Amino acid sequence: MEQPQQGLTFSMGIGRIKDLEFFIDESAEVDNELTSQVTFNNTLNIYLETERIDIIIEANFYVNDIKDTFMRGKVLTSFNIPNMKQYLVPDTTQVNIPDAVLVTMFSIAITHTRALIAKASMGSRFGNLYLPIIPNPGEILKQMLPHK
Repeated sequence: MEQPQQGLTFSMGIGRIKDLEFFIDESAEVDNELTSQVTFNNTLNIYLETERIDIIIEANFYVNDIKDTFMRGKVLTSFNIPNMKQYLVPDTTQVNIPDAVLVTMFSIAITHTRALIAKASMGSRFGNLYLPIIPNPGEILKQMLPHK
């Protein structure tokens, strides 16, 4: 894991949370929440000029043996990072955000996605569907950023 640079204090704020997409197929044959699964697709974009990091989480719910999506949500969480330029790797355009901060940001983005999917599905037949907690967001982050 990367350690923060000596003497630097990392600060961030949530700039925006935006529901990008929601889809539900209430005619899908789902017996109960135990026969469904969820997969996550993730995108991380760093904008040095505006000192912002965007994380987009897409959650796809499907029935195990069919693999047809019956519910999907996609949510953008934008983080404002004051003084992000202090985390520039010398002589590059790469930003070295501490791993612990990235895991925290990713966890927050997943929580926002879960919340907006839960809100959007209320009143539907999937309104009580179990929305899983990600037990180790650091592992998913490693898959997103294999160089970390």
